[in-house]
Amino acid sequence: MKKVLKNLFLGKVMYGPFAGMRYLGATKMCTPLPKVLGNYELELQPCLASIAPRLKDRLVVVGAAEGYYAVGLLRNHPELRAIAFELDDYTRDLLKRMAEINGVAERLDIRGGCTLGTLKNTLSEGPVDLVLMDIEGAENEMLDPIKIPELRNCHILVEVHDHLVPGTNQKLTQLFADSHVVECLESVNRQPRDIQHPLFRLLARIPGYCASTILWERSFPTKWLFLSPL
Repeated sequence: MKKVLKNLFLGKVMYGPFAGMRYLGATKMCTPLPKVLGNYELELQPCLASIAPRLKDRLVVVGAAEGYYAVGLLRNHPELRAIAFELDDYTRDLLKRMAEINGVAERLDIRGGCTLGTLKNTLSEGPVDLVLMDIEGAENEMLDPIKIPELRNCHILVEVHDHLVPGTNQKLTQLFADSHVVECLESVNRQPRDIQHPLFRLLARIPGYCASTILWERSFPTKWLFLSPL
């Protein structure tokens, strides 16, 4: 119990692919506990595991938020460098501090907003192992392999916001059908069995606030596309 409380106080991720990472806090879009426990977005963990051997050059994160993925992947891959785009000033500062306390700041280039032209220029600068994107519906316009042909050579993991821009999933699937293997991932409701720590697995069985705080990630179903070049 003492170790659990210490990890929570320090904000250290307990399980999952980013175990050991210092975590400063979540943005307004989600609660921090699933990230600290390591059961956040479990649907993406097999994708990250499959791409791990390739992460040796550059990572581009568009919509980096506080850096859960950007910093976590940099910690796991010492040869990797990352460019992280984040529009919000406060969140960008949180991202910077996350990189600093986890010892990866020298390998992380933090930038502001990303446009279609900015993304094209970034991808043109050299090989990119993975593009991670979560930009609240703007992926519908940003991920355009006709305007940005460099995307055809990249692995891409993007959160798709059909609830904000209907038809995005179908559009992106069609755009990348000739250049990528397209895998659609769908979120599922979290269950206590998804939590690796036995104490929190037990607490998550308690109805009401305790359960919702531990298990809640977002208030609507989510889809992602994982695109692997042919």
